[in-house]
Amino acid sequence: MSRTARIHGNSGYYHIVARGVGKQILFEEDADYYFFLGTMKKYMEEESFEVIAYCLMENHFHLVMKIESGMDRILKKICTRYAFYFNSKYERVGHLFQDRYKSIPIENDVYLLTVVRYVHNNPVKAGICPADKYRWSSWRNYAEERGLVRTDLVLSLVGGISGFLEYSSVID
Repeated sequence: MSRTARIHGNSGYYHIVARGVGKQILFEEDADYYFFLGTMKKYMEEESFEVIAYCLMENHFHLVMKIESGMDRILKKICTRYAFYFNSKYERVGHLFQDRYKSIPIENDVYLLTVVRYVHNNPVKAGICPADKYRWSSWRNYAEERGLVRTDLVLSLVGGISGFLEYSSVID
């Protein structure tokens, strides 16, 4: 049976999720998280996409991205490079990611804000820690410092950093 065609949105914004095969842990130690983030940064410089938000959990990751074209190519580069790194480092073989990544189009500002809040609150929902204490998400890029992600759009929609702090503390 053939795969269902990926739904492409008009806005170019997507919520992307990839999970470790069989709930495989993807990030064993800090260096793994740093390598993944460095890989995203490398391809951001080579390709045409922006990261709006991210959260790297132990066995999966969430990305909110703006990609006009080449989503499959970009995600293949990121996931393949990371899988080669991980398999080599941990002396394993085979697939690292379960199936293909999921991509959900984001077609309006309200849904974009909802997804960004959802992504940042993943550690809260998992019972790990509050969003502002989790090291492997873009939450701090919005609240404290600039970094890998493009924060201006979301911050403008919620009224700046104080609006972000207020909005992100509300969990659906």
